[in-house]
Parts: sequence; structure tokens; C-alpha cells
Amino acid sequence: MGVMFGPDLTCPGTKVHFIFRHKSPKTGETEEKHLKVPPRPTIEKLTNLYTLIVNPDNTFEILINGESEKKGSLLEDFDPAVNPPKEIEDPDDFKPADWVDEATIADPDAKKPDDWDEDAPYQIVDEDAVKPEGWLDDEPLSIPDPDATKPEDGMTRKTVIGSLLPFLTLSALRPLAVLLKSPTPHTKASGNPVRFPTQLLRRPYPC
Repeated sequence: MGVMFGPDLTCPGTKVHFIFRHKSPKTGETEEKHLKVPPRPTIEKLTNLYTLIVNPDNTFEILINGESEKKGSLLEDFDPAVNPPKEIEDPDDFKPADWVDEATIADPDAKKPDDWDEDAPYQIVDEDAVKPEGWLDDEPLSIPDPDATKPEDGMTRKTVIGSLLPFLTLSALRPLAVLLKSPTPHTKASGNPVRFPTQLLRRPYPC
């Protein structure tokens, strides 16, 4: 049995190959078996170690830098499978001449009950329903969280937005003006103009 194992860094199709050649004991034909869902290799400039472990019980394991990335069965996780499927399509099967393709059909014998009321409402009041004893009619729909506390670092909406300014473009600052409750992107709520340095309006990384 020949085995091919190792990373393939071509794109598209980047994966860790695991292929073996298997000779059928019944037909005598040799066929390649490819791992159905191979793991993806790491793409970097550092050296990586790829390890294949094949066990006597026909199971395998693939390690990348000592970490397990894939486990499976040699008999079930390859295409085409080593063992033939338990069931196959019947080549002599055919659809009967009177076969009906519709999923559902109307019952020709169905009829409306004699006491059916066309004017009856879709929903009715449950006459046996009772209000729980502890039900509070005047309670608000929502109440303050008694366990809520203010963050210790003092972060607020304005400080969070200010920390994001180096990563925003000029077009992205316009909705921030609404969050800061200022009439324009360059005006504070107090009415004083805000000057953003040019370098803060440029993207630090290409997108």
C-alpha cells in the first residue's frame, strides 16, 4: 500500500493530503483513496511538522506541530470508501405507472362536520382561566437591574468612540456625530468645532 501525505500550499485547494493506494481483495483492482475532509495546513514562514499516525485498528490521526488536527477511520473517511456501502441504488428500479408525485392530496371522502360554524372566531376566551393569587396588575413592564454596577475603568460611550477614531475614515465619522449628539461631524454638542488630525482619518491598514 503506497501512501502520500503532506501539506499542499497551492491556492485554491490548500490542504494536508492523505492518499493511499488500496488493492481490493475481491476484484484485485488497485484504487486511490483520498481523505474526504482533510485539515488545512498552517501558512507561515516558520517550519512546521506534519505527522501521520496509522494504527493497527484501521484508524489514523494527523498532527500539526504536535497538535491533533484530524482523527478518523481508514475504512469510512476516504473517498471512494474501502468497504462498499451497505446499500446501493437498484439499477432495475422504476416508478410505477400510477405513481403520484404530489406530497399531499385532497381526501375525496372528507366532509365538513354537521355542527361546523363558519362564523365562529379563531380564538375564544378560556372560561376556566384564573389570575394567579400573587399577580401584580400595576407593576411596570421592566425594572432597573439591582445588581448592575458602573464599570471601574470609567469607560463611557464617548471614551469608547474616541478610542476608535484612529481606525475610522471620514465617512464613518458622520454616524458618530449622531451618537455624540452634535449637529455635524466636526461640531461638539457645545457648538465648538472639533478638529480631527489628518492621520486619524486614514486607515492604518489596507482593506
